[in-house]
Amino acid sequence: MTAPLIIIGTGLAGYSVAREWRKLDPDTPLVIFCADSGDFYSKPLLSTALTHQKAPDDLAMASFKEMGKTLNAQIFTFTEVTNIDPTAKTVMADGKSHAYSQLVLATGASPIHLEMLQAVGASSVNSLDAYRTFRRKLQPNQHVVIVGAGLVGSEFAHDLSTSGHKVTVIAKESAPLNTFIPEQFGKQLQEKMEDMKVTYHLNATLQAAEKVEEQTKLTLDNGVTVLGDTVLSAVGIRAKLDLANAAGLAVSRGIIVDDCLQTSDECIFALGDAIEQQGEVRQYIAPIMHQARALAKTLAGDRTVVVYPAMPVVVKTPSFPITFVRPNEFDVEEVTENKTLYFKNGKLVGFLLVGDANKERAMIMAQLV
Repeated sequence: MTAPLIIIGTGLAGYSVAREWRKLDPDTPLVIFCADSGDFYSKPLLSTALTHQKAPDDLAMASFKEMGKTLNAQIFTFTEVTNIDPTAKTVMADGKSHAYSQLVLATGASPIHLEMLQAVGASSVNSLDAYRTFRRKLQPNQHVVIVGAGLVGSEFAHDLSTSGHKVTVIAKESAPLNTFIPEQFGKQLQEKMEDMKVTYHLNATLQAAEKVEEQTKLTLDNGVTVLGDTVLSAVGIRAKLDLANAAGLAVSRGIIVDDCLQTSDECIFALGDAIEQQGEVRQYIAPIMHQARALAKTLAGDRTVVVYPAMPVVVKTPSFPITFVRPNEFDVEEVTENKTLYFKNGKLVGFLLVGDANKERAMIMAQLV
């Protein structure tokens, strides 16, 4: 009997490559392992669910049983793969050895945890199951303190504030989204959010966190204290590398893959938030779809290079919409009040649009190299 293709992970990356591969190979056995419930869902919807009055279970588009039928796959939920043996071409899960013909690591990334926040039970949201836990803690009209003002922190701040919650954001940066967009535009987002009654403590780091009865007291390095009902940690994510490391695969900030998403082992491939390709980590949704389509062809015997078109990032703060394409390099930068265009050798290679400038998105996208 042919050894199956094994996929580790049932996020968008794992399920997408499984779906694309099944179109090309309907017969080879497929086994999928995941450490959670295996529900299929769209992660971007997590940070807008409250605004759209969606309960966590409303976000699940299909259960693991439904996905198993659709993919003609055996899916093991709440099952952690503990070891990969590239020489024997096996994985160990629940004390049992499972052989593979090819292996795909779609293990994703984990939230970065601050020990002092973990100690007081702060939530981190990077999956539907984690979001379920967060929503169980969240009660109407609570004061939610968000640590981090990046994409996740900003989107949740908007979603929570438009849903009746008092929101305070704490961040070490000088403006929201500071690692993604120029400070002047982050400040514009901050002003809009402050109009929505969001409070910011920027250029601030946590010094202490403690429970005070049913609330959490956070002390900042400037002496300010913040008392909140629920704390959400959104300080970033980090690729899951434990399995790849233990298997002897090449890793850096992510699992190192080539242009066809092959790891340093010829039978093991990886995609999604867990990988590093050409020195770059692309922890967004759009790259995953291009990776899944290319990898499916490679797994089916047609070695295919991943090609990335321009992939805009849309920040889900609809009261102040932001879209950007970050260029790897540019030589000319044109900045106006609500727009920045980046050029390389006279050609448009990236942009940033805020507010009403987003009406020009389609036209500007058409000009991108």
